[in-house]
Amino acid sequence: MMYIDGIYIEQNYSKAVELYEKACDLGNAASCVKIAKLYSTGEIVEKNEAKVIEFYEKACGKDDMHSCYLLYTEYTTIVSDYYKALKWFKKTCAANDYMLSCGYVRDYQKKV
Repeated sequence: MMYIDGIYIEQNYSKAVELYEKACDLGNAASCVKIAKLYSTGEIVEKNEAKVIEFYEKACGKDDMHSCYLLYTEYTTIVSDYYKALKWFKKTCAANDYMLSCGYVRDYQKKV
């Protein structure tokens, strides 16, 4: 975050991205989510939906249920892959997170 905002050090976007990716690879789910959001907005790095999904999947794999829910939104709004959306909904529902997911799972099962 310090490299992005230039707090106490010179602003350096490429270093920030490098460190977020490294932290993600080391198991920090919050860093995975942050880098996914950077790729989603395209403000600091080039917009890249494949990278968005890659990093949300890493975070979801670390049981970050918010990122699992964000994967659902990626697969329904950007990719239009309801089978994969259903996969992530089921995970959030099974974890008793995002209780709305449980109802949506039934709706999507009817569509696919």
